[in-house]
Order: sequence, then structure tokens, then C-alpha cells
Amino acid sequence: MATTAEWTPPKHEFRPSSLGACPQYANYHIHDTEDEVLDVGRHVMFATGHAAEAAWIEYVRENYCWSICHGVELDNGFGGSCHPDGVDWTTRTIYEIKFTNHSKVQPYYRAQLSWYLMRMANETQRYDWTGKVVLINKFGKEPQLLDVPMPDADYQWELHKRVLMQRGELEPRRLCESSEQATTKAKYYDFESPCGSRTQISCPYASRCFPELEDGFE
Repeated sequence: MATTAEWTPPKHEFRPSSLGACPQYANYHIHDTEDEVLDVGRHVMFATGHAAEAAWIEYVRENYCWSICHGVELDNGFGGSCHPDGVDWTTRTIYEIKFTNHSKVQPYYRAQLSWYLMRMANETQRYDWTGKVVLINKFGKEPQLLDVPMPDADYQWELHKRVLMQRGELEPRRLCESSEQATTKAKYYDFESPCGSRTQISCPYASRCFPELEDGFE
């Protein structure tokens, strides 16, 4: 389970990888002007994930003759670009590859891949694209390929609202309900799940969502 302390959305722009985030947290981070320091733990984690992604694509291309392209760039819909992990133009399939211990599609996986499907449909004017999440197990178990269909109209609108909140075009709403939750049980991912249901971390933006009140007795 990735946490806020291990991953944060990119600054200054929206990217589909942040769609599972608390809108308030993502909005703060996108508009934060402070330089981010990438610690060695996250640096190694990112590098390992990218290496696993590249190794899987190379393996299926060589051993199964899958025509998966890497490095495809899509308009993200808000003046930037986004990059699916893999695209097969023949079968019209977009692949999102995760180096993880999860054994099922997480809500934030679905959100990210659904956005890629929406953008690809917009660019190609074809709506028969499908998605697959590839779960590469960190302990070497057989990878899983799980289907993610083109999102329906209701889910597309839900994702669009999330983006507008993260960008500040709609009022961002926080997921935590109290300062205690934000500082001891904040759950960064799983937009559709209650905060604190599985992970205990401290959101670095908790003090902005829940500023301490001055008591007036200084």
C-alpha cells in the first residue's frame, strides 16, 4: 500500500496518477511553489517500478509477440500530456503496469487507467478501447492482467469533477473529517474508501486543512 509519505502528485500540473488522491491534498501540492526533495527511498522505489515495467513489456514482446508500444503521449485534457505505460494499437488496449503486492484492481488504478481510456477515445474518435492493469508481484509471483472497461458516463463525470477540484476550478474537498484523522490515520489513496481504513500515516498538509486556532492568551 503506497502512502502519502512514499508518493505525491507532480507539482504545477494535473496528471492521471493523482486521480485517486484527496482533492485538497492534490490541490495544495499542484500549487505548492516549494522545491520537492526526492529522498533515496522514493527514488529507489520509482526506479524499481520503472525497471519492472520495462522488463515486462520486453518479455511479452519477445515471447508472445505482443505489439505493445511504450512512450505513447496523450493530451491530458488540461493543457498537458500524460503517458500510458503501454499501448497496443492492434487490439486497442491500454496497459497500466503496477509493481505491487496488490492482487486486485485498486480504485486509484482504475481511475488512472480510465482517464487514459477517455483521452485515447477523444484523440482517436474510437470508443472500443479497453484497459488492462498489469500487477507485477514484488515477490516474483505470476503477473496478473485485470480488465478495466471504458468508463461509463457517470464515472467519466466523477473523474472530471476530481480533476477540477484538484486544479482548484471547483472547491476542493478534503477526505479527512478531523485533525486527528489527518495526523494519525490519513489515507491518501482510495478516493472511494473511508479515510484511515487501513493505513496510519500523517498527511504533510494536515496543518493546512486543520490549522490550529489561536486562543488569544499570548
